[in-house]
Amino acid sequence: MGKIIILVRDNEDYDYIYGNLIIKSNVFDVRLFQKRLDDMRDELGYENANGTDVVNAVIERYEEYSDVEFVGIATDE
Repeated sequence: MGKIIILVRDNEDYDYIYGNLIIKSNVFDVRLFQKRLDDMRDELGYENANGTDVVNAVIERYEEYSDVEFVGIATDE
């Protein structure tokens, strides 16, 4: 199986794109990943903020994402 690319965007502001996940396996639970993103955002105390940090924290915390690569969108901010 080839790689799968998933666009990651803000759960509240769909125009705000964090980047892409590159998935190298054939199993990925999008709903679970989104729940973990929301939980991590709360844990880190980000109300409106740095989605890149949130995505990276989730990928680092959960072993099942060891085959997932996150490519963030570069911004001038």
